Amino acid sequence: MDFGKTHFASQIGQPSIRYFWWTRFEAMAAWFIENEHRRRDDLQSIYAEINGMIFLQADQGPVKLTARADRLEYDKEGEWTIVDYKTGTVPSGSLIKKGVRNQLAVEGLIAFDGGFESLPAGEIRSLEYWQLSGKKSAPGEIKTPFADLFDIDEIRGRLERLANYFDRADTPYPSELDPTNVPPFKPYQHLSRSREWLYGDNADE
Repeated sequence: MDFGKTHFASQIGQPSIRYFWWTRFEAMAAWFIENEHRRRDDLQSIYAEINGMIFLQADQGPVKLTARADRLEYDKEGEWTIVDYKTGTVPSGSLIKKGVRNQLAVEGLIAFDGGFESLPAGEIRSLEYWQLSGKKSAPGEIKTPFADLFDIDEIRGRLERLANYFDRADTPYPSELDPTNVPPFKPYQHLSRSREWLYGDNADE
């Protein structure tokens, strides 16, 4: 809690910060600490913000796959639990099954192969979203939509097929592969100029 007070100190005088965000932070922190105490007895190590990398075997040569995990837990059985923190909406099971939201699956594959910064390879015990809202009724909640959807061979095969597809010279790179299911964050939107050609006057160009 002291770390939170330090970071909030410069703005705690603002009513919106003091009475809205700080109270939410207190609720989330209390939930987090209680949850941490429950889990630690079964763990060997916890790692935060860890970079990982493996190579996929594609037809045109190896393809580097990278990820950065919010939290990795290595338990006493030598298995990994991978955690992604969410302050917004958690991806649904249907989106995960379709492969639309696959960040945790990618991190699971990297951990299974031992690709996280000199950490050992190991079986995947759980892939979890920790949804942190700060609400009084449920300041935090652990969700495991991958429970029956994570298969190492299937994930690896799907990613290798995707790499092969985009390795082909005749494969286009559309800005929005599926306009009905656009990702919430598009870091390259300004380069694609998608809004210009979608909503501009020259839509037929």
